[in-house]
Formats: sequence, structure tokens, C-alpha cells
Amino acid sequence: MSTSGTQSTHHLTPKMAEWDLTTRLGKYLDRHLVFPLLEFLSVKEIYEENELLEGKLELLSNTNMVDFALDVYQRLNPGVKPPEYLYSKRSEVVGQLKQLQIQTEPMLEILLNPEVSAEIEKSRDSRQLFELLQTKYDVSDRFPTPIGLSGRPMAL
Repeated sequence: MSTSGTQSTHHLTPKMAEWDLTTRLGKYLDRHLVFPLLEFLSVKEIYEENELLEGKLELLSNTNMVDFALDVYQRLNPGVKPPEYLYSKRSEVVGQLKQLQIQTEPMLEILLNPEVSAEIEKSRDSRQLFELLQTKYDVSDRFPTPIGLSGRPMAL
């Protein structure tokens, strides 16, 4: 105990780690939802920083968050060049992003139109809104109908 009457963080760490549910709950969460939990644990200094960085790197291995993975790798291994596969994966992800931007640009132009934005804001029925977009902006001819898991068009 310190002179102020409170325990130092160093003495609390093992006790706090006993009550941490992150490892139990994390396996049921999407990878992207686990990162904020790991950041919280890092700030609280409950675990060794390198253990958390290794966990982050493992979580990032199957995501497109390559820049974040590069950053974590460099923090974990200062002065060591990251593996080449991270750089090639980054190029692949950036290429996919550019392709998706090209594919979605026409729809974004429609949705960013002030008149359409106003219709979206005041619309209460997604089917009516989609019908408006179909008739006024030929959305059905220019874009495929979204298909839900059931194989039927899903409500927008």
C-alpha cells in the first residue's frame, strides 16, 4: 500500500486479471469488437503489453485491417521489418477498396443528391423509398436488387 492509502496498480494487476472476462467473452464476439476491449485492457495495464500486442496481431491476421496489423507488428518488434505478406496483403486490400469505390460511385451520387437525401429522411416505408428510386432514378436497371439470406429481395 502506498502512503496515500491506495494500492498501486502493480499490486492490483493479478487480482484484476482474475476477474477479467475478456478471454471468455471474446471468443463469441466479432474480431472487430474485441479490439476495443484489448485497448481498454492495455490502458488499465492488467496484462503485459507484449501479450496484448501478440493477441491483437493474431486477431488481425484474418482481417483487412492491414495498416493496423503493420503498426502492431512494429510496436511488438521494434526495428524489425514486417513480413512481406503484410505489404502484399495491403496492396490487395487497397485494390479491393478502389474497385468497390468505383462500383458504388453511381449509387453514392444518387444517394448524396439533396432531393434523394430529403426523401430518405422523411421516408417511413423502405419499399416506397425503393420504388421511388426505381422509378425516378432507374436504380433497378443500374444496380442489382439486394438479396437476403432467404434468396428473396430484402427490404431496404
